Amino acid sequence: MAATLGELAKLTGSELDGDANYSITHSADAASAVSDSLIYFNSIRDVENVNAGAAILSRSARPKFSGNKLLHDNPRAAFALATTALHSYKSVFTGVHASVCVADDVQIGDDVSVGANSVVQKGAVIGSGSSIGAGCFIGENVSIGADTRIDHNVVVYGGVNIGAACELMSGVVVGADGFGFEWSEGKWLKIPQLGSVVIGDNVSIGANTTVDCGTIHNTIIEAGVVIDNQVQIGHNVMIGEHTVICGCTAIAGSSVIGKRCCLGGRVSIVNHIKICDDVHVQATSVVTRSLLKPGVYSSTLTAQPVSIWKKTLARLRQLDALTQRLKSLEKNN
Repeated sequence: MAATLGELAKLTGSELDGDANYSITHSADAASAVSDSLIYFNSIRDVENVNAGAAILSRSARPKFSGNKLLHDNPRAAFALATTALHSYKSVFTGVHASVCVADDVQIGDDVSVGANSVVQKGAVIGSGSSIGAGCFIGENVSIGADTRIDHNVVVYGGVNIGAACELMSGVVVGADGFGFEWSEGKWLKIPQLGSVVIGDNVSIGANTTVDCGTIHNTIIEAGVVIDNQVQIGHNVMIGEHTVICGCTAIAGSSVIGKRCCLGGRVSIVNHIKICDDVHVQATSVVTRSLLKPGVYSSTLTAQPVSIWKKTLARLRQLDALTQRLKSLEKNN
């Protein structure tokens, strides 16, 4: 959709330097920008030759661009807001497709779209302005808030509550049984998973991510959480507001993640861990103990030439023996 620079300035909280009525139709990078494109620059650089209709810049970079400008302290954040407005998602189909199987008592709000071959079971509620893609399964008594986007081939098990303005990308599964088993008399005994999942407003869940239901109590994802692709969230996990979880991270059951945390890619968190607010765990770290102080944590060993790594590994294997020798020397001295 198109918007004027005046509208984008108001939307993003930017200072306008240029023609308020100038029309912008899309966002672009510097290399592909044309006369109706919007670009952004985070740092001061020579951008005189960029052919864009407008640029979002920091105030210190104002002299570097001669065209229309939106000035903001955080150009990338302003660009994100503007791009969301310019490229807002529109379902290609409106209404309920003829092939959809919908139970008689389902409540569907205004301006809802449900794509081909989806199933919506009894007692479900779909809020106004929401869209459900093709091939989705929405279980019994699921509640979906207003303006939520559920992409194609998503499975939402019965009883799950999804807030307003959320997005679930293709392949997401919410509410499947958690990994609950007990060893008994020579075999694994399945523990019934009786809880559900509660997802707050403005939550984004990436493709092929799974969120397990609770064993007894619910798995909870609070408002504003952003979850990347291929993330595993175990049963009874609680994730605080505005936390970011990057791709391939796995969180085992009953762990509690605080607010405004950031878990890097391929982080592993064992069960019953507590992480306080404002913790950043760097990529590929393994968390085996609770993190109760805000800060940055890491357990990674960076890549090394194999010859050096073999020496490092050999020394690691000798640590226990070296520790015992050191204790013995200290005792004797």
